[in-house]
Amino acid sequence: MQPGPNAEILLGTPPDRVAESYRSRKLEALSETELFRAAAHIVSRPKLDPSSFRLHAPLEIMARYNLLPLVSPADRDLARIQIVATASHYQAGGEGVSPPERIRIARSSEAVGNLRRAVQEGDVERADALCLSLADAGGLQELLDSITDLTLRTLTGAAHTHIGLMLMTRMSSDVGSAALGLARAGVRSLAQAPALNLKGVTTHRTLKDPETELASILRAVPVVSTRGPGMVAMMQAAEQAGLPSSAGRCTAF
Repeated sequence: MQPGPNAEILLGTPPDRVAESYRSRKLEALSETELFRAAAHIVSRPKLDPSSFRLHAPLEIMARYNLLPLVSPADRDLARIQIVATASHYQAGGEGVSPPERIRIARSSEAVGNLRRAVQEGDVERADALCLSLADAGGLQELLDSITDLTLRTLTGAAHTHIGLMLMTRMSSDVGSAALGLARAGVRSLAQAPALNLKGVTTHRTLKDPETELASILRAVPVVSTRGPGMVAMMQAAEQAGLPSSAGRCTAF
């Protein structure tokens, strides 16, 4: 991801002095796009130990950037400071992965196939390198073609990688490759456990009286104990109990 002129302005921001740094570094003078790109420059580098916060940080700064136009002028600086705070805490929160090799993207179709193959074969470093190279080339469509269907069924990355891709499609026209680089953490998660997917639901039910019948189905769902916290444990426990298959996919008229 090619850095912009202000890309490094947030580097070294102390997590306990974010508001002071925002003022002392005159970050209010940055446009919202410049501020986002500076935050993305930090958050787009995946961590060796991907905690829940570190996996969600790319989604958070994209969501906050997308919501900025809805914030009242009186609260705009506070909302911008929160983006800086996320980047600051992310930077301070553990060691990042080593920079991947740069791969020249000659043909879009080749990049799509190579990234998809790297993810499915569990080649984390090559998948990361291809993702970053696509970001450098501004290849949003290639990235979507490569991994969208894989992200929809995966349980890796807290099952949120597809949300990141959706946010990227909303903002790529104005922030460019800065947003695409934020896909790296999700791509690495996919490659680290390519077989960790939701099971397909094969049953199908058509509801003639959706309100009554759906309420009856939900009342019959038993309480399931999980083996640990998080989305993965919850979904695996539900699948092991046969809940998706017993409820099926419901369609209402």
